[in-house]
Parts: sequence; structure tokens; C-alpha cells
Amino acid sequence: NASKYSRLARIFLRNRELADKVYNVFMADKKYLDSAFAAIDEKFGSFDNFISEGLKLTPAETEDFRNYALE
Repeated sequence: NASKYSRLARIFLRNRELADKVYNVFMADKKYLDSAFAAIDEKFGSFDNFISEGLKLTPAETEDFRNYALE
């Protein structure tokens, strides 16, 4: 677990703007989330495409983030 958290922390320390955006998504109300997901689908076609193309996360970073977010 420590390794997973340290990798996630390195992602967010490397990119403060990304960390702020992720924080805002998790603190948002339903209307904001619905709007955000609609915009993501329109621009990237899927949330997975947004993660890889928009946020430019590697598959390992994506897996770490998913595991962290779903705990």
C-alpha cells in the first residue's frame, strides 16, 4: 500500500494542476459531475481516453489512481 500511495503522491506532486482538478472532481456536486462527464465524452469519446490522452497518465499511474479512488 505504501508503494501505491507514494506513486500516486509523486503523480500529484509532479503536477499540482492535475491534483487540484482531481480534488475538485471528488468534491463536486452531481450537476458538476454530469457536466464534466458530458464534456469529457464529447471531447475524448470516453473517460478512459480522457485519462490516457487528456491527463496523459501511464497505464501504471491509471491503475494506481483507480485503486486509490475505489478504496
